[in-house]
Amino acid sequence: MADLWLLRFFDIQTKCQKIIPLTPSPLGQMPRAIWVLGFVSLLMDISSELIHSLLPMFMLTTLGMSVFTIGLIEGIAESTALVVKVFSRQ
Repeated sequence: MADLWLLRFFDIQTKCQKIIPLTPSPLGQMPRAIWVLGFVSLLMDISSELIHSLLPMFMLTTLGMSVFTIGLIEGIAESTALVVKVFSRQ
């Protein structure tokens, strides 16, 4: 019984390969510039997230701002982002 199931599996697999031929991955066919731009974009996203998380600490310790001022700046930034989302209908 198991042999019959195995034969049916290979028969189905062969029929599927005839309908949808197996082609090599298109990743190797992409131009080098696309890979470089993707890697640069990844690094930009990482650096942006790092700066965004460290900015309040920088403003507090180096610039000597008060916690209230930092909270006010963060609140204005968040509310501006939300208002823009509302008007862009996202």
